[in-house]
Amino acid sequence: MKGISYVRYLKKYKACIYANRVRYSLGTWLTERLAKIAILIKKRELIEKEFEELNAKEDEISFVKNQLNKKTSKYRGVSRGDGVWVSSVYNGKKIFLGNFIKEESAAKKYDKYVREHNLNRKLNFE
Repeated sequence: MKGISYVRYLKKYKACIYANRVRYSLGTWLTERLAKIAILIKKRELIEKEFEELNAKEDEISFVKNQLNKKTSKYRGVSRGDGVWVSSVYNGKKIFLGNFIKEESAAKKYDKYVREHNLNRKLNFE
């Protein structure tokens, strides 16, 4: 694991991490496993502190968790991008239709494009 090194003359493992350009030395440990646990505990503390500073609301957190857990779309012409839903259609070449926060919005854009260009495709909403 990154941040763990063996100190030969002490016969122990040294743990340290960098976060936000600050070095946190977490001491020496008898086993590599204990050093890894020390690093994970410190990371958890730092993440919890960032969450408190962010002051994220519960509905925002649950929305983001839900979006991250979704890997595929149930709609045609919609795929998962970097935190957004991507709408596209293939008509000889891939045509990008846009990025959307909501999966349904991306599906509606796909349907609109198919209708406007009279493509022989199944629609998501009929």
